[in-house]
Amino acid sequence: MGEDLVPFGFNLRPIVLPIIVDKGRYRLLDVDDLEKLGFVNMAEWLKQAQKLWEERATERSLISYPRVISWVNYNNKLQYQNPLKRFVVIYNAGGKNIASCVVDKQNLPEFRVLKAKIKPKGFIADIKTWFYETNSDDEAHYLCVILNSDVINELIKPIQTKGSFGERDIHRRPLMFPIPQFDENDEKHLRLAELSKICYEKISKIQFKSKSIGKRREEARKAVKEELKEINEIVSKLIA
Repeated sequence: MGEDLVPFGFNLRPIVLPIIVDKGRYRLLDVDDLEKLGFVNMAEWLKQAQKLWEERATERSLISYPRVISWVNYNNKLQYQNPLKRFVVIYNAGGKNIASCVVDKQNLPEFRVLKAKIKPKGFIADIKTWFYETNSDDEAHYLCVILNSDVINELIKPIQTKGSFGERDIHRRPLMFPIPQFDENDEKHLRLAELSKICYEKISKIQFKSKSIGKRREEARKAVKEELKEINEIVSKLIA
């Protein structure tokens, strides 16, 4: 989720979704599908969720989303995601400043539930984030580092507006500026990707002191302030 992101770092939340990968895309499973595949406990849980949905959802919501799983897939935001892409560049949709990171689906941390360790099967970006998917490690880190630069963060400031919850909207604003497409033969692009990986390694070792996401983002930026100097210098030359 957006509030779980810091520059070059993240906190993941475990979720269970009634989906499978089918022909390279996510397919949602309703009660009948789950029962046929033997997921009887999940089917029973979904029956109860459907009952509550029908009791508590607004009339308008029930017309647009008669099944609770269709609400989970609000505006197809879940099925737009590609399970076959390894790297996800993600940033927050709202807030004062941008915080971007790279998620590697093949190296997701384990979750501990009671005494059990659970290895995640995949990654889903929340609706309050924006994401880009790729199979290129360098491309992912190149874009991530540009989004985390002070250059982009300052460029969006004059066009940020207040959203419905009082926080500043970010959404597509960083993408309104001429970010060059990644070129694996460009030394500046490769250096930016390298700097992102250095920052990522540093942030992964931080023990954050604050519970506030804003303060944690400040801590993250302070930890990589030397790298950010070089990052800002290079990005300022790429984006006129």
